[in-house]
Amino acid sequence: GGEDALLKAIQNAATESDHQWVLELSDHLIAADVYSQEAKRLKVGSLRALADLELNAVGRNYYLVSAQEIEQSLT
Repeated sequence: GGEDALLKAIQNAATESDHQWVLELSDHLIAADVYSQEAKRLKVGSLRALADLELNAVGRNYYLVSAQEIEQSLT
């Protein structure tokens, strides 16, 4: 395993559009502060993809605000 394998799993999940799995796995790398910038970028992409799929306005807003907060931490 390790961090490299976890990053690869996140990238694979993103490629397969398994956005919920991306969110869950990326939290582990972000918390460990390993590859956190890459994990945050992948998480933002999945949050935005989930927002596009969400029919509920409140749910869509949650995803978009979460993505925006993470993006602000990247700069």
